[in-house]
Amino acid sequence: MYFWSLGPEFVLRLGRRRKYYDAFQPYEPPGVGVTRLYSESRDYLVGPMLEWRFSPHWSVEADGIYRKLHLTEAFVEPNGLLNSVSPSPVITWEFPVLAKYRFNLPRLKPFAEAGPSFRTAGNLNGANPSHLGVTGGLGVEFHAAGLAFAPAVRYTRWATDTGSPFITARSKEDQIELLIGVSRASSVNVHLFGRHVAIGAVLGTSLNERTPAQSFSYLASNGPVTIMSTPDRSFSAGPALEFLLPRRFSVEADAIYVPLRSTTIATVNGIQSGGFGSGITTWEFPVLAKYTFRAGTIAPFAEAGPSFRLPTTGLSTHGFTAGLGAQVPVKVLKFQPAVRYTRWAQNAFGAPIARPDQVEVMVGFLL
Repeated sequence: MYFWSLGPEFVLRLGRRRKYYDAFQPYEPPGVGVTRLYSESRDYLVGPMLEWRFSPHWSVEADGIYRKLHLTEAFVEPNGLLNSVSPSPVITWEFPVLAKYRFNLPRLKPFAEAGPSFRTAGNLNGANPSHLGVTGGLGVEFHAAGLAFAPAVRYTRWATDTGSPFITARSKEDQIELLIGVSRASSVNVHLFGRHVAIGAVLGTSLNERTPAQSFSYLASNGPVTIMSTPDRSFSAGPALEFLLPRRFSVEADAIYVPLRSTTIATVNGIQSGGFGSGITTWEFPVLAKYTFRAGTIAPFAEAGPSFRLPTTGLSTHGFTAGLGAQVPVKVLKFQPAVRYTRWAQNAFGAPIARPDQVEVMVGFLL
């Protein structure tokens, strides 16, 4: 039985009541006469949900959740009192894409869910919330008045925010929330996409560094100074859509979140300072023609096609991708591990340094 479940999702965040505690960590440098960044109120979440149930037990849910982070900026007087308190809210949208498994009991249907979460932010006010996380949750579904109610507790682990700790507020990486989903299932008992389209997600990491290490030195009044920047290992993830064609051909289109991160350490007269992270966010969109060599438990395939990238501070916006992999069916899922090579066009002058050649290990999870 295949059907869509569409409805709003109302969310209330759970946590201890503490005056200066919310999505943002308190930030207060040592000393007096400084600026403090903190959160002093809870936030509410609300947004639409879309769920595709493809068996009595399994489904995939995608949400678009609006959330305002209540960042506040204030000046700390020498006596410790706050002055010039200025609310500086940060607007975010969260997009969890979760695989769900229901335990079918007579009246209640407990469920477990897990998957990647994506986040966009605006009105930053000196903050830079990370864009990628992993979410897991437990809940129970029951029906009343023709509606499905699904309260759940979710835990999300967000990636660390990028940017110098001296100029930006840091959002808390660990978030626990109570969500109440309200939906009404479609009465259409069909596979909406038909049997020739598979949806899912891709996860991966780069085998070579996305950005090269950089180092430069100069002589200052207090001694020699060396600035060294080393790339950080990062993961990529995003939704995937595959169109199945005759004679073992198919076309796959992905939207992949790819962070370019590095850690910078300054050495002054032989003494190292604490390193701080920096980076930029990119989105890549490969569109790949695929050929599966044979059907069976393990089916090798080859793929190739153009890749596109959202314009980001002078980085090239197009390239070419090719890969080799294999498809392994496990019950209702198709696992597709693959090694991909991408050659990007030349970046504009003055753009962030990024390697034109990328070799990645990607794993697709398709339904």
